[in-house]
Amino acid sequence: CQTNDWKANKHKYFCHLYKRAPGTTEATSTISETDACSVREAVLQKVRFYASPFAVHHMSINGIGRGFLFMQSEQTLREMSIYPALVNHDGTRILQSRCLLMYYLTMGEYDQELCRDDFEMASFRKELKDSLETYDEKSQIVYLIKFRCGHVSLCIAPMVPDHGICLALAKDYYANLNAGQASQLNLDDM
Repeated sequence: CQTNDWKANKHKYFCHLYKRAPGTTEATSTISETDACSVREAVLQKVRFYASPFAVHHMSINGIGRGFLFMQSEQTLREMSIYPALVNHDGTRILQSRCLLMYYLTMGEYDQELCRDDFEMASFRKELKDSLETYDEKSQIVYLIKFRCGHVSLCIAPMVPDHGICLALAKDYYANLNAGQASQLNLDDM
């Protein structure tokens, strides 16, 4: 790390993020599973106040029932690894806003939509089905996250805030959202 870069681009605040995805090109960088997990956790922590009410809106208000949040990003896991920095490893500003598209899907929609268009997504079917059968819909959310590089994660996370507050927020945030519509979360604006 260069001293002048530290002062001009605030590199020192994000040095630990740059170290977990070394290199300046996709081909030269790898991310360990531990770092990939920390990237996923950071993304979920950032979006949970929007994601949980979104899920509750579709599950309870729209009456869709048990399902999961499918989040898709135009960024790779490596590009997301330096979030919230707005500067790449080489000091250039990140021009494209990092965002997630969020969909609430049922198992049937997963089979008909995701697996039909992307056969590799079918490899998660058993784990997803097990997660949907076991999660507590009043306190947990099932997430399936896919990054542009092909990295896919499935997890069950706590609902934050609690279900009652999510219900109230869902009415405020998503009152005009119809069943099946996606929501876009711009991470750089949060």
